[in-house]
Amino acid sequence: MVRISIRKVFLLDWLAIPFSRAQTFLCRERRKEFEQQKGLVEQIIYEGTQKMVEISNETLKEMRSVMGIGGTWNKISRMARDRM
Repeated sequence: MVRISIRKVFLLDWLAIPFSRAQTFLCRERRKEFEQQKGLVEQIIYEGTQKMVEISNETLKEMRSVMGIGGTWNKISRMARDRM
């Protein structure tokens, strides 16, 4: 069990106040930059989603291969696509 004295907690809170104010200011400045560039946020979300899909597909492919069901999965997915 970790023991933290009240004095240490107070000190940590006291040190965090200037940092949180500075961080808030920086976040507001960064937000202004994003607001000035129309469509930037949507582009970032879209690109991040595409990257996540690629990574997850590769992970699933590796997982199926390790489990020995890569060929079986390909057959199942091909049959399902043909039925659509």
